[in-house]
Amino acid sequence: MDFDPNKKVKKVVKKVVKKVEDDRYDTQVLDNVTVFTPRENINQILNEFNTRTTKVHLVRSEFEHLQKFKNAPLNEVNLLWPVQQVKRTTDNNNTAVKMNYDQMLSSILSKLNIVSDNGNSKIVEPELQRLAPTKFKITNFSKVCESLHRTPTQVSEYIFQSLQCEGAIVEHELLIKFKVILNHIKDIIHTYRDQFVICNSCGSLQTIISRSENGKDWVLVCESCRSHRHLKK
Repeated sequence: MDFDPNKKVKKVVKKVVKKVEDDRYDTQVLDNVTVFTPRENINQILNEFNTRTTKVHLVRSEFEHLQKFKNAPLNEVNLLWPVQQVKRTTDNNNTAVKMNYDQMLSSILSKLNIVSDNGNSKIVEPELQRLAPTKFKITNFSKVCESLHRTPTQVSEYIFQSLQCEGAIVEHELLIKFKVILNHIKDIIHTYRDQFVICNSCGSLQTIISRSENGKDWVLVCESCRSHRHLKK
């Protein structure tokens, strides 16, 4: 038998038809076509499908017992559980006592051996003496700088820049060539303390000014609680 390359070979394709279970469907013949209709309720099947695919929404009542913060999304309220509701301690009778924020802060500071009192942020008030109509001096300038834990050069440069004037450090006094009053000098020194000396976390004046890790910004580091904050330029 010779092989003819132009002759097409018939391919036999077997179609596999899945046998339909008669107990789950109703059969009906229409125009020689057998139609299988499921016996289940179609509406019930669709309802079950919608129930499985519908997104579950949080019920508001699930979070009503939690304290909500301002503008907090409802689904994130459980992440903002107030600390004062879970932080507890015991008194002499071994009964649970709820602590507020100030009590918890004092407890943490005491464990860190940090004493936070009002006297820790007090400074020596300046004493101003008039030498001429436009010439004054701070007689206790060295003591003021010691209470601020800053060098006389650092404090004097800030005062001169605030007053836009000239001056000089003479022994333990600061000479100011500008007409000023005592309250104005006090305000300048208090502003310097609040911006460049005092620790906002514990209120201590035991702080130092150093460069940040990137070497561009200045950082105020507290030697008492080890907290730090960036200084404004």
